[in-house]
Amino acid sequence: MAAHHYLKEFRAVVLKHMQEEIDPHEWNTLRAMAANGANWVPGKGYTHDPLATPESLARSAINFEDTSVEAICRPEDTLAEAGLIDGLPVYYFSGRGIYMFGEVFDSDEALSLWITTPAWPPGW
Repeated sequence: MAAHHYLKEFRAVVLKHMQEEIDPHEWNTLRAMAANGANWVPGKGYTHDPLATPESLARSAINFEDTSVEAICRPEDTLAEAGLIDGLPVYYFSGRGIYMFGEVFDSDEALSLWITTPAWPPGW
């Protein structure tokens, strides 16, 4: 998969979902995790923005992952379909704040966004 070909569509789907579907309590809980410097991802150059909005995360927090949706999916996860890109689902991991898209569920290349950026999402 050439993930970068889907960046614009991924950003649009994720932004719309964050703006229209995320429960405010879930958003606040996940963004509070972002404030914990002990859980920050090393070497990414992220800074914490306590006032981050869905728009600012959609601009700055998208990653190209060399892992699959399947690889991070735990049995207890609740996956929601945040939207579609070319008929394929963009997944939202409810409670973990992770968005992921890959052309194939078990592909080793995916786009992701973590609402907890700059911190690891729960269970990553």
